[in-house]
Amino acid sequence: PVHDDWVGESAPSGLKIWSEAYRSNMRRPLTLIRKVRQLVPAFIRANRVSAEHEEHPHDPMVRTRFNGRVSATRVTDAMIMDLDAVKGIRKAVDGSTVNDVIVAIVGGGLRRYLQDKKELPEYSLSCGAPISMRQDSNSDSRGNQVSQMTISLATDVEEPLERLAAVHASASESKEFSEALGTSVLMDVSEVMIPQLLGWGMRAASIAGAAAEAPVPNHVIVSNVPGPQFPLYLAGAQVHLIMGMGPLLHMMGMFHAALSASGKITINFVSTREMMPDPAFYRQCLQEAFDELRIAAKKSTGKGKQGGKKFAS
Repeated sequence: PVHDDWVGESAPSGLKIWSEAYRSNMRRPLTLIRKVRQLVPAFIRANRVSAEHEEHPHDPMVRTRFNGRVSATRVTDAMIMDLDAVKGIRKAVDGSTVNDVIVAIVGGGLRRYLQDKKELPEYSLSCGAPISMRQDSNSDSRGNQVSQMTISLATDVEEPLERLAAVHASASESKEFSEALGTSVLMDVSEVMIPQLLGWGMRAASIAGAAAEAPVPNHVIVSNVPGPQFPLYLAGAQVHLIMGMGPLLHMMGMFHAALSASGKITINFVSTREMMPDPAFYRQCLQEAFDELRIAAKKSTGKGKQGGKKFAS
């Protein structure tokens, strides 16, 4: 028989855990000061980039039915598209991407939905788009490294291709801003913040009602996750569609997850029953926004025509 003489480490005592945590927290203020000093030149670069672009009409104080306290109820549905059709749409506007098309479809769907409710704001709504912050230089680091860009949904634009062009311009500007700010500075600062202080601050703001008066950073979330374009199988059955459900937060009661697989793209949305009592109608609004974009793109590019139109941004 094989004899195993391995002995695991003994569990640390409460005193040791407390002392290690205390020593680590004592270093946090110095680390935080050093990281904050790095923010100053980063913000200068980012503001310089922002000033070079024309500001898009956006009022962060505007709220929709999706920007309130969320309940425990959930509604979800999905709209399915052909990936080739989405790629065809992006060719109608020079430089646009599949992600731009998805955001433009969501913008068109929200425009239709809020118009029907007579709740469409004068200024464009915006979405938060999660992006990966991982770089080749820190590929060995563990865990997720995700930040978020703010992109205009162009809900104030009626013409579908002009809406797509506005989304593309906003996404490009947001990407330039993120690159100028730096992909790791904000994450480094967040890592040295003391979680207890953040938790106390958020609870105090909630009790005082400050969240209800604060600007809305984004009105909805749109997350695009490209998937494999080859057959997948689960327990011997072929996977035809992939759907995702994202988390809802107070003041952020609408989440869109776009996932692609096997030549299809699914836009799956999640909200609460109180905020969206008619999810089937919103799915129809998304479908109509997709259809109008596809028709406009076909008219714009024409049969056999190369390239797409250029729009002023």
